[in-house]
Amino acid sequence: MAESSLPKYLLDTDTCVFLIRGKESIKSRLEAIPASAQLYTTIINAMELYYGAALFHDPVSEKEKIKKLIRQFTLICLNEKTIPVYCDIKRSLKQANQLIPENDLYIAALAIQHELTLVTHNQKHFQRISPLSLDDWVESDR
Repeated sequence: MAESSLPKYLLDTDTCVFLIRGKESIKSRLEAIPASAQLYTTIINAMELYYGAALFHDPVSEKEKIKKLIRQFTLICLNEKTIPVYCDIKRSLKQANQLIPENDLYIAALAIQHELTLVTHNQKHFQRISPLSLDDWVESDR
């Protein structure tokens, strides 16, 4: 299989939290994807996860779980190539009067920039963005 046709997934913060908490549908989907699939998360997702951990009664334990999880993925960061993608998304959403939280704009821009399928349960925000490819690994638990 050519590298460009390998499945490439960007796991959103909510999906990472579900994984840390052991949600069965997420674990099953992760186990079902080909071993050759490429898995990513972003620096934005990592910051959201670490912030959430800081609010726990035992933040050190939560941060260790996050660190262990993030090591399994390629971590992608914002760069100069993200700028026009971000600007196009934000302009389009602003014109439609459908802006979403800034962090979600950054995450969507990175997914589009790197041609990744964003795995998120937050369909409400992200479905507004074209040409963003989405998947929701939680759906089977509803």
